[in-house]
Amino acid sequence: MEPAIDTYIHLQKVEFQEALQNVREIIHAIIPSATEQMGWGMPWWKLDGQWIIGIAGFKNHMSIFPHSGNILAKMETEITWFPHTKAALHFTLEKPLTKEIIERMIHLRLTEARDNRKK
Repeated sequence: MEPAIDTYIHLQKVEFQEALQNVREIIHAIIPSATEQMGWGMPWWKLDGQWIIGIAGFKNHMSIFPHSGNILAKMETEITWFPHTKAALHFTLEKPLTKEIIERMIHLRLTEARDNRKK
């Protein structure tokens, strides 16, 4: 695991640290061959040279970024109870992400990344 991401998580609000670490571990379990690195000031995972997913902590919430404006629109019925933008899903300790949502998001993003490579 990337030491810079250990530092990033350690510098987040104490109450967010465990949640971000848990999301990190789920991402590693789903895409163990992905490269973990910092990008845009937050943790990201790359696979085959393509950005796949990132996470971040903010003042009142945490976010997960599927590095595509198309992914969350495809998950609209699964994420209705989460605040989100076109490119980021926001979660809190009171409304945590489930492993299933993270898996689905990564699966959709990996499919999109593979399709983009074929073009």
